[in-house]
Amino acid sequence: MKISVIIPCFNAGETLAVQLTALTNQVLFRLQPSDWEIIVSDNLSTDNSLDVAKQFFNQIPNLVICSASDRQGVAHARNVGARVAKGEFLAFCDADDVVAETWVEAMFDALSYHRFVASRFDHQKLNGMDDGVQTSHLQDISPRFLQHAGGCGMGVHASIHRAVGGFDEEIAWLEDMEYSFRVQVSGCSLFFVPQAVIHVRHRATAALGFKQAQRWAELFPLICKRYRSSGLKRSSVLKMVKTYLGTIKRVIQCGLKGELKPCLWELGWRWGYIIGCIRHRSIPFVELRSSMAKSRSPFPEPGSSFAESRSKLV
Repeated sequence: MKISVIIPCFNAGETLAVQLTALTNQVLFRLQPSDWEIIVSDNLSTDNSLDVAKQFFNQIPNLVICSASDRQGVAHARNVGARVAKGEFLAFCDADDVVAETWVEAMFDALSYHRFVASRFDHQKLNGMDDGVQTSHLQDISPRFLQHAGGCGMGVHASIHRAVGGFDEEIAWLEDMEYSFRVQVSGCSLFFVPQAVIHVRHRATAALGFKQAQRWAELFPLICKRYRSSGLKRSSVLKMVKTYLGTIKRVIQCGLKGELKPCLWELGWRWGYIIGCIRHRSIPFVELRSSMAKSRSPFPEPGSSFAESRSKLV
């Protein structure tokens, strides 16, 4: 087996069929049907996700459904899928996004030459956005450190995944960022694959976006603390103060216009960042930056739709 596609799944009955259909209709040139498999790693779903997945057994010869029901979390679901996988390469995507018709082939080609790769995200097709295609290279933090990729579109050699110990299951949010850093610190560069396109679905309301951003930001100082010895640096206190003052100014302006919704994600991030600094006793003074062209937010869109869907039920 050459490549295994791993899909963590939690209550994705409404969208899983669309993703599996997209994978069924892949355009293949180098790969044969027997060269790849699809693994749905169910993480305590209580809806009809399993029934939906089982409907594809006849259409996908190498479809595997495994149970990751002993622990909640996307990191655990991906790790269980990786343990079941038979492929030399692992490609991760989510149950509520849609891969482009050449995604599997593009990921396979890239992994044939590189050990760690990241897809390109399209935010237009499923969300009606005027702009939102990731055209530059991955996602950054400032001061500049290692780049990171969203877990809903990364690929890695199975041997590398095992060598680094998989995703950290103790990190409930931003686990893809921590994984990206850890793989790169181990000596594997992260390679961007513009041909491997994933259409990302946005489903969170403004209130859920605030809550999600807060949760991500609470763990961001912990991740920064872990990688300080690997070269992650701090920016100045003055710059951080200016950043927060800028946020307050934007929130006030949005409030006066009656358009507070666009600011809620950023506001949630700032609040969660403060909580995380206190909880983890770390003041990193590090900013998360977006690599999306013409981004409407200073932060990237959610990198993990799986986490976004789970947040709706919490």
